[in-house]
Amino acid sequence: MKISALNLSSILIILSALINPTLLVTKTDLLIPVILIEIFVLILLLRKLELMSYVVFFFSFQFYGVSFLGIKIYDLTFLALIIYETFRGKGIRFVKPNKFPIALFFCLILVAYSFLLIIVSKFNAATISESFIESSRYLFCFCVFYYFINCRIIDYKKFFFSFLFLCISNLLQGVLVYFLFKELVIFDSYANTLYDISLFSPLEEARMAGFFSDPNKYYLFFTAVLFFYECVAYKEKRLGLKRSKYGYLLIVLCLLGLGSSLSRIALLLIILYVSYKFVFRFLSKRWYPIIGWATSVSLILFFITLPLLINYYDSFVSLFTSAIGRGESLKYSASLSNDSRINAWVLAIEEIANHPIMGYGAYYWQSFYYMPPHNTFLSILMDFGLIGAFLFIGVFYPIFKHWNNYYVLVFFLIPLLILDLQTFRLCFIMLAFYINESKSISNESLNSWSCTI
Repeated sequence: MKISALNLSSILIILSALINPTLLVTKTDLLIPVILIEIFVLILLLRKLELMSYVVFFFSFQFYGVSFLGIKIYDLTFLALIIYETFRGKGIRFVKPNKFPIALFFCLILVAYSFLLIIVSKFNAATISESFIESSRYLFCFCVFYYFINCRIIDYKKFFFSFLFLCISNLLQGVLVYFLFKELVIFDSYANTLYDISLFSPLEEARMAGFFSDPNKYYLFFTAVLFFYECVAYKEKRLGLKRSKYGYLLIVLCLLGLGSSLSRIALLLIILYVSYKFVFRFLSKRWYPIIGWATSVSLILFFITLPLLINYYDSFVSLFTSAIGRGESLKYSASLSNDSRINAWVLAIEEIANHPIMGYGAYYWQSFYYMPPHNTFLSILMDFGLIGAFLFIGVFYPIFKHWNNYYVLVFFLIPLLILDLQTFRLCFIMLAFYINESKSISNESLNSWSCTI
């Protein structure tokens, strides 16, 4: 029986999850060449399918903590996709002028503004090289956004079938790397002149992260997949189409991925998501906006009552952190009043108030704290001021305007509020996917209306 390219790629994805952690221990120097070969084979196997770019990029993103020649593996993979399509004869696909999303214009202006600040800013405490590298990341994000806005998914069955195996692979690597740290002597950092591998060590806290250097980025992989699924599920429900297969299994795998990171925010996202799914199953559509508003008001009330009820919140955070086995985190975030993230927010707001219009330039946080603000909007305001914040909101406005949609709130807005994701590639891919799905809803609704006439 002939095996399809999709099935072969799925087998390769699972085999890589078994092989790569083993190479980390036995033949570290072979790990990156093997990963690059796996990516190349995936491109060849999936070259005739429209889902190729998504699957290959997300496969490479599993190796978030791995760099080759100073460049992240996923960025090298993106460059490889562009080169492959160019040599394939298709070149870079362009959006038609009359369909060019305004978000792309805002993104391009934001990139130009970030480079401009390197020249004109007098307040940037970071080095010129660091600022240039950060601005280059914005440029890369624009390129990623531009590329994926041209990647339309047609066959959702194949798309989610592939992502099912990507989630299994990421979970499997998380388990195996965790086991290797616990049972064998391996290091959280490997480096030479060609490559750099940075891993999260679970020796002090039992958290899974696979080949990610940060458990937060590990669970964001799964939030992106859930975001894709909910976008399509919403579209299918809106248009009365048949639901995608593998949905419930994909949801379970993603929730396991979030939970295995043992991130307090990831556990909060699980609770919110499961609660929304349960409520929406039994309530009519007219309740959806009300629930979205209620959640947002609850978050606002939390911040308003924080000074008054800080002692109760502190006790809860401390007990909850201990209960999930995050004892090491109690050293620097034992309570909300002594939480490093909240301290970073307070300091960032004080700095923003001094130069609110143009900001200080990229990486300014290094001049006053040991960690970034862990809030995307505060980071943008501090780096690029109100001008940059306006441009950033313009980039993501197609998603922000649907802030009361539960999966936008849970899988997009909340992560932006508690992490620095201004140059996180997956956010721009999620934006491109969301814009394309929103367009397809409008187009198919119009076509259905025309047919009935």
